[in-house]
Amino acid sequence: MVQLTTNGPKALYPDATFTPADIVPDALINQITTPTVPIEGDQPVVRIPYVTEDPTVGFVPEGTEIPASDTQLSELLVSTRKLAVLQPISREAVSYAGTESIISNSMRRAVTIKADNALLNNPDNPTGLLNITGITDAGAMNAADLDVLSDAITTIETHGATTTNIVMDPASWGALRNLKTGKDSAQLLLGNPAEQTSKQLFGIPVTVSNLMPTGTILALDKNDILSSLGDIQVAKSTDAAFTRDQVLYRVMWRFGFAPIHPERIAKITLTV
Repeated sequence: MVQLTTNGPKALYPDATFTPADIVPDALINQITTPTVPIEGDQPVVRIPYVTEDPTVGFVPEGTEIPASDTQLSELLVSTRKLAVLQPISREAVSYAGTESIISNSMRRAVTIKADNALLNNPDNPTGLLNITGITDAGAMNAADLDVLSDAITTIETHGATTTNIVMDPASWGALRNLKTGKDSAQLLLGNPAEQTSKQLFGIPVTVSNLMPTGTILALDKNDILSSLGDIQVAKSTDAAFTRDQVLYRVMWRFGFAPIHPERIAKITLTV
């Protein structure tokens, strides 16, 4: 594994691979899913066994045979797809100091945005979290209280999970951040600006993404959303576009994700 040791922005290096946490640490898939094993190719899948119901446990008299439990096993299939971007730059432009860092940052942002959008909104292959059949519709709430969100967290716990993350759009977070402690109070429910050093609700980390539809909140248990994250492949070539005197930069990232229990993802609609 290649480790970057430069003090400046991470630039593109020839024929290098980086872990997703190194080069796209802000990607949502690093924050709200649990990585398993990486795979290569569109056809292979990660097969993850899980127990659909816990085994039956009971008291057994001394000296008697312990009955076998009829535990039902199932498996989650996680397939992956490859994100890729190819960027040609003239040799003259690349010759200036700092150009590669600028290119690197731009391509990194593009990959992060595409991956985040796929995780949240992709219609299929892979299906984004908002479009997965069977997630819990926790209903609508206005920006005057947090009862519906609190109930959604309770629902997730009822389904045997623990809410680890809340994801929402900027407008929703802005509306909740402006909540007052009372009708005629000027005191903010989430604390004064100096106290709001981290985004949290009910002690749960909040991630704000402008790729979430306006007025949409997801509460979830990241331990129940499994992912397969390959290394990000980074390369450049001065030969592929030889006749045009260009340098080609290429970034590729293969990943996939799937929830074990969709009902442990709760969707709340907020009037903002």
